[in-house]
Amino acid sequence: MSMEAYEMFLNVCSDYVMLLYFFSLVNRVTVLFDVEKGDRPLLVALAERWWDTTHTFHFDEVGEMTMTPMDFAAITGLRVGGKRLTYDLDIYKNKNKVVKLFGKPIADLLAGERRVPYESLCTPYWKKNPKDDKEADQIARAFILCLIGSSFLNDKSQYVSMHYAPCLEIVSDIGKYDWGGAALACLYRSLDSCSRGRSSSMGGYWRAWEVWACEYLKPFALSRPSRTVNTWPRTLRWVGVKSKRDLQHHLEHFRVMMRHLTNDQVNWNPWGTNESDMPEAVKKSVPATRKRILLEGPAGSAWFLGERVAMQSRKGKTKIVIPEEHEEDEEEEDEEEDEDDAWIKETEVGDEDEEADEDEVGDEDEEADEDGAVAKGNPDAEQHSTDQKRKVEKSLHSRTPKRKKTK
Repeated sequence: MSMEAYEMFLNVCSDYVMLLYFFSLVNRVTVLFDVEKGDRPLLVALAERWWDTTHTFHFDEVGEMTMTPMDFAAITGLRVGGKRLTYDLDIYKNKNKVVKLFGKPIADLLAGERRVPYESLCTPYWKKNPKDDKEADQIARAFILCLIGSSFLNDKSQYVSMHYAPCLEIVSDIGKYDWGGAALACLYRSLDSCSRGRSSSMGGYWRAWEVWACEYLKPFALSRPSRTVNTWPRTLRWVGVKSKRDLQHHLEHFRVMMRHLTNDQVNWNPWGTNESDMPEAVKKSVPATRKRILLEGPAGSAWFLGERVAMQSRKGKTKIVIPEEHEEDEEEEDEEEDEDDAWIKETEVGDEDEEADEDEVGDEDEEADEDGAVAKGNPDAEQHSTDQKRKVEKSLHSRTPKRKKTK
């Protein structure tokens, strides 16, 4: 979508756009870093560190990091939280409803199709001032639908589906929906596909990853940000900055830097430490950052696992809590252990006695064999040997301990 089109729509329906919490962002959204392309080597290097099972980046020394709900709110101005998005997959069949919500020009443009080119949503209302509140609402819905399709919920195509219409029906309620959660889910799922090699391009507002890297990872920040750290949404801090770093823009350089990334090279508090100084959208996203939540997106859901990125959620290092055992259970276990120890002790004593007896029998047998060999052919010597064996067997029988039965 061209910059001129954004500015035109902002002039017509700026009051409604503010309801989405990103009024200050949309008029500059297409000029982050380079207008036509992003920093592809950086995005590829990040995708290689991404685990789709945890939705986190894995760094050798630093550990796990990710785009948290708080990060996304700080970067885009969209809070994570609110009413779940609702969809109408068959609205394209209802021309009367499309006319009511978006005006006849959009209904004619749709022509019974499920989707419409998002840039074409601008054409019917180009430089047109609304004649009444009804038409102003229609223009506002068309603009927001265009913004959804071209950036935050972009599916890597040039089209946007009309099934978002239920969320846009009541203009005053548009800002109550969880657009941030849906957009973050879209980012996660898009990076999942790239990390697994199922896709070579990213959907959603993928430039948020570049801003995230600039804010968190010091070696990857652009040399001269255009604004101060008090700029909100933080995307505007990097608008207009030439895409130049001290680090060369080659994939192998990014790989090496990420492989050797240290804790000292990470800015763990890019949004400041005082929550009272943060915008409302950011403050409202803080609770979601400190737990695990299921983000609901238009193409599917994605988990954010807050416990895996404790350093980013301001909770410090993750502490594993070992559940306490009941006293009764401990007493029963102690009794069982005592019984087992007693049985083991008796068994060991019995085994030692048996080994000693076996050794004694072996020695006596050897002596008897020697005596037998010497006295071979002497009847008195043979009788003496037989009596000696009987005594040994009787002795063994009387010395074998009787074992107690275990419970």
